[in-house]
Amino acid sequence: MLKNLAIKFWSVTLAFVLFFNIPLASAAASELFGTSLYNDANLVSYYRLSDENDAKGSNNLTNVNSVTFTSGLFVTSSNHGSTANPQKYLKTTSVYGLNGTTASTYIYWVKLLNTYTGTQAASLAEFSILNHYFLEMYYENNNGTPRVGVDVYAADIDTNQYVNVNLNDSAWHLVAFTFDGSNTKKLYVDNLTPLTITNGGSHDYTQVSQTWLGSDLYRTTGANSLGGQLDDVAIFSR
Repeated sequence: MLKNLAIKFWSVTLAFVLFFNIPLASAAASELFGTSLYNDANLVSYYRLSDENDAKGSNNLTNVNSVTFTSGLFVTSSNHGSTANPQKYLKTTSVYGLNGTTASTYIYWVKLLNTYTGTQAASLAEFSILNHYFLEMYYENNNGTPRVGVDVYAADIDTNQYVNVNLNDSAWHLVAFTFDGSNTKKLYVDNLTPLTITNGGSHDYTQVSQTWLGSDLYRTTGANSLGGQLDDVAIFSR
């Protein structure tokens, strides 16, 4: 899973970042494209976000409302705007060959361009796979308590859980979600202790299969879309 994948992902390995609490600096990161992970047999899709194309597979994205591609953490990133609700996002109807019992890992970098206050929220990414998987990761202020949330539907239970962390610092942050194909689901944010999602079981959410970057499936008008940038989005089947 993520611990093993990330051993080659950074010059300072994620294993040490997560478990020995070495402070994370994005300067220590390496673009996945320049590592052996780019040739990993389990890398299903990879978006360098210099454009809408899948740099690894054939799951290209559709650009909704003119997301631009500007300077990012590594080379370029998707720029979704700097307001609280710019209504710009990238999407695909691909299911990546995954289903509700397939081990999977989702990794990406995010940088906020809007300062979220009050109860403002921003959807970072959502994955709905083969009518069996619902996963949304989002950022919200929650009246003074900034946090990254994850909404997972599994075993007929809709669960929202959170990592308290402030992303309003003009820096890039790593967010990742892992699923072992059975019961264990975890949310990682930078070098913080990973959050274990408490609802067990495989994913069973019946929904149209779509992936949204910078918004989510339900907010078809773009409500709560991301005011910020995304970079180096990778999807693994392990």
